[in-house]
Amino acid sequence: MFIVSEHEAALIQAAWHWGGELAAVAELRRVFPIFQGNERAADAVRMIAGWRSAGWRTGPDHPDPPSSS
Repeated sequence: MFIVSEHEAALIQAAWHWGGELAAVAELRRVFPIFQGNERAADAVRMIAGWRSAGWRTGPDHPDPPSSS
């Protein structure tokens, strides 16, 4: 188990955006050396790549973000 800060998530998401999954896996393994294999790191990267900022959580406990109108 590990905790990912918003800054670390942004680094991984940027690597995904600019270089694809393998680049994001490399970034994740640089930031979190606990990952020794690419398979589990790739699973974590896929999850992190889909995250949105914590400021925009939605759901029953988090109302929709304010509209821009």
